[in-house]
Amino acid sequence: MKKDWDLFITLQFISTIVTLALLIWYGFNNKVIMFLQFFLGLTLIIMGINNYRIYKKKLNTIVYCIIGGLLLVLTFLLALGV
Repeated sequence: MKKDWDLFITLQFISTIVTLALLIWYGFNNKVIMFLQFFLGLTLIIMGINNYRIYKKKLNTIVYCIIGGLLLVLTFLLALGV
């Protein structure tokens, strides 16, 4: 029987791999900072959801979601050129 949190674990794995790939790419080309920030923020939010749903850690959920949300806001401000 498949658990309902398998999707979130898979999303966390994929977003972590993409974030690591962008981090390596950032070492060679610093113009990918916007994509790196976006995927890092998305990864942190997914990690927060997984911590809440699977491990029942509420404090970690709040910290991950706040930092992930701030990174997403910074990404959108960077995209707007503010």
